[in-house]
Amino acid sequence: MDPLEKTVTNKTKPDAVKQEVDRNEDMIRSALRAIDSLNRIKYVFLTFWIFFLLPTRFSCQQLFSSLPLI
Repeated sequence: MDPLEKTVTNKTKPDAVKQEVDRNEDMIRSALRAIDSLNRIKYVFLTFWIFFLLPTRFSCQQLFSSLPLI
């Protein structure tokens, strides 16, 4: 199991005090922020690759000939 997934799905004990509950909520919030940041980095890289690196390796005809016609 991924550490971020473990953090997000972590449950507090039924007898947890307020401080433990707050700490767990903060950890979950931080993990979700990290996941969101990683997703943004992934999409920025993919966009960069599609618009800047891919066209330099292939001609437009090669790129669009493989797309299905609608």
